[in-house]
Amino acid sequence: MKNEKLMDEIYNYYPVNINPYELHYNETVEFKKLIEVLSNPPLKKVSSKILERLKAFYEKDNVQDMTLFDWGNPCYHFRADVKNDSDDWDTFIIFVSVISKHFYLYVNHDLWKEKQIKNQKDYHKILDILSSELEGYKLLDSSIAKEVIPDIAYEHKEFGEVTVLNCLFTTHIY
Repeated sequence: MKNEKLMDEIYNYYPVNINPYELHYNETVEFKKLIEVLSNPPLKKVSSKILERLKAFYEKDNVQDMTLFDWGNPCYHFRADVKNDSDDWDTFIIFVSVISKHFYLYVNHDLWKEKQIKNQKDYHKILDILSSELEGYKLLDSSIAKEVIPDIAYEHKEFGEVTVLNCLFTTHIY
């Protein structure tokens, strides 16, 4: 991977070449830092404001906070169900990392953004909300998000399976 700063951030929270099933994994400095952040996540007020703004713009019942720090996910996770121009529903999935100044946004089941986004208007509205609330944060490019980090294993992901997206946001993709 070319982005050394991003890799340094990731290696700050994930032990290198240690399987999470090994007893000493939980005793590593990196894992303890991750647990500390998950126990007391930053950006609580900012995440509340993002959720509030999303609910104000879209129907309140169509926006959910799916954040699961206790599952080991180092991100705030929101979902917004929005009717598109074809009168179908698009679900926007929003991740905001608590270990790196990055966020990620995708639609429905297109995690790597390989399809053309039909609902451009709402995609850009959500990007505007995130950009205005998350000072210094950047949208993580999908080509970087899907890069495998071969020397990290985490939760149910083995060596050679963990991606940048898994480290910054979640291993629970559905």
